[in-house]
Amino acid sequence: MGLRDDIDLDLISSYCGLLSLATLSIYAGSFASLYCQKVQEEDDEDDEIVERLTKEDAWLFPVMGSGVLLSLYLILKYLGKEWINYILGWYFAFIGIGSVWKLGKIVDTTLKWRTPALLLFPVSLAPSLIFLFYKGESKLLNALVNNAFGISFSHNALALMKLDSFVTGTILLCGTRRMNIFLATSLDLPMKILWPKSMRFSTERGFTLLGLGDIVVPTPYFKAALTAYITGLTMTMVVMHTFRAAQPALLYLSPACVLSFVITGWRRGELKDAWAWSDDPAAEKANKDKQEKSE
Repeated sequence: MGLRDDIDLDLISSYCGLLSLATLSIYAGSFASLYCQKVQEEDDEDDEIVERLTKEDAWLFPVMGSGVLLSLYLILKYLGKEWINYILGWYFAFIGIGSVWKLGKIVDTTLKWRTPALLLFPVSLAPSLIFLFYKGESKLLNALVNNAFGISFSHNALALMKLDSFVTGTILLCGTRRMNIFLATSLDLPMKILWPKSMRFSTERGFTLLGLGDIVVPTPYFKAALTAYITGLTMTMVVMHTFRAAQPALLYLSPACVLSFVITGWRRGELKDAWAWSDDPAAEKANKDKQEKSE
């Protein structure tokens, strides 16, 4: 038996496809965030307050997540997951229309196609209709619709969600792992991206999956963070493949992304300033005043 026969090329191709899809989502969403920031800066309504996710909000995530997980567990235990899938399925189908439409508008504006917004609506409506009424027709079609939702959700989150500091992003990285695993694996909802375990896109062996909470890079050093993300996700897949057991990707991604920030900041001599950086003008001014007093 040759080496080629020992290597599961179908499974490896699935890993590569999932890694490429996640990396592309992060790359596109990160650049879209720059565009959205530029649009906000050019907005005439200068007095409008921009909402940002703060450290206090981030600390609440694990608490709120624990409450949500307990509630979902009790519903699963006593009522079955069919109720959750049905109710949340309609919810995600509804918000998915707006999410896919928003993604289409961002892509259209970025590429300067100038497509009328109303023409994008039927395209945005299609994934929701398929998800609700044609779900059992084809596993591959289900996966494509799931990915359409997943990519649009992650892209809009990266493009539109604003963190007030890197500290907030670090707290989120450390506090959302358990909830991400539960939503990605326990419920039949578009909270993950999928790739078939086949080079021919056959669905007989099922799919590899990645939760949407794993598509994150909260750091000011983009190139270093993206490299760390690819390394961390590759390590996840290597361990999963070696031990034949599913792995929580954030267990590897969180330290990889945080370490990339620390090492890059330390090598540039910017670690202290980068850690103290804040996107909140009031907090930034307070930090500057504090540094001036200490000097």
